[in-house]
Amino acid sequence: MTENHESHVFDPVTPDSPETAVPEVPEAQAAGCPVAHGRAPHPTQGGGNRQWWPDRLNLKILAKNPAVANPLGEEFDYAAAFEALDLPAVKRDIAEVLTTSQDWWPADFGNYGLFSDSADVLDLWQAHSDDDLLEIHATHKPGHVAGLSDNDPGGETDPVPFLNRDGTARNLLLMGRERLVAGDRLVWLSDREGPDNCRSVVFEADGFCQVTYRTSSPQFHSSGMPLLLNALEVDPTPAMGEHVRAALALPASRTWAPRSPQPDDEWAGYATEPQPPKYWLPQLEQRKRRAP
Repeated sequence: MTENHESHVFDPVTPDSPETAVPEVPEAQAAGCPVAHGRAPHPTQGGGNRQWWPDRLNLKILAKNPAVANPLGEEFDYAAAFEALDLPAVKRDIAEVLTTSQDWWPADFGNYGLFSDSADVLDLWQAHSDDDLLEIHATHKPGHVAGLSDNDPGGETDPVPFLNRDGTARNLLLMGRERLVAGDRLVWLSDREGPDNCRSVVFEADGFCQVTYRTSSPQFHSSGMPLLLNALEVDPTPAMGEHVRAALALPASRTWAPRSPQPDDEWAGYATEPQPPKYWLPQLEQRKRRAP
């Protein structure tokens, strides 16, 4: 919307303004076409849009900021009060609130911010059966990868639906498709030895990776919905939380790429060059016969 339109949208309207009056429409015309032929200016002519909503409320009255609505009083100096804040202490207080579990809020993994100053948790993935398989395929172009959580085009499709060239050997059921970009870290956690014993491995993406999550034994929620990659059915243990915090405290990644590049950033977009299954599984490439 242009600035000209915005200024008209929020112009104050008074009851005495002639533009607020509803034009009288002859009975014969009122029974005909409801479109305001000839009664409204063409959009290219500019001007206001009050004639479209003649009875709209005057919201300008909400922007007067009366002193009685200020609980801090008229003499309160916001800038001076902000300068007097101990910002490191404020950050510590906020971090403590967001990472201290309550009965109504499992804060260990309930928020995705303020765990550290250098990294954030983007998502939590969880295996749901022993038959689950997580595949990571590396590529050199961002246009090759797509992620469901990133709302990328094709993020819900299976990049390798079959394991043979004639399409008779179906691959495992796809339950999630995501992407990693340069600088992302994937932390693998296992508590098979008990909730107090956690083992972890950190994988750092050096380029662009297509991640697929497959299973031959799909699990379902009590509502009947299938459990996807980011469906958390079991709460992470405190030991897992310690490993995640240790991973977040690692030095900055050696490489970096934006997750959501803008057109003016001169970064190539994602999911713009979808590849055929043989790209991700070279065994599907048609073999060339050797010359006799």
